[in-house]
Amino acid sequence: MSRLIPFALAGLAFTTGQAAESGIELAVTVKAPVASVWQAWTTSTGITSFFAPEAEVEARPDGPFRIIIDPYAAPGMQGADDMKVLAAEPEKLLSFTWNAPPHLPRHASSVPW
Repeated sequence: MSRLIPFALAGLAFTTGQAAESGIELAVTVKAPVASVWQAWTTSTGITSFFAPEAEVEARPDGPFRIIIDPYAAPGMQGADDMKVLAAEPEKLLSFTWNAPPHLPRHASSVPW
């Protein structure tokens, strides 16, 4: 059964020495079965099918959530190299940290996507 499901990427927090926080919230509705979307975001094969050429994903707390967008770049510059899964509840919740390559500004005024 296919149903519309919301996909939200929220709470990407960046901190400064003063511990000020900012966030990014993005919501997209995907017309696909929940199981398919879960598989796409919670497995290495799923991530590489639509997002990046390399990934290491384990949908469990403290599991890796590495997304390698540029495998030829130096470590730390390849994409989202050192992300971790914070929480996972099958087909209901996926929470993970997010980072960007160090050459990108910490407080960008716009997001290029």
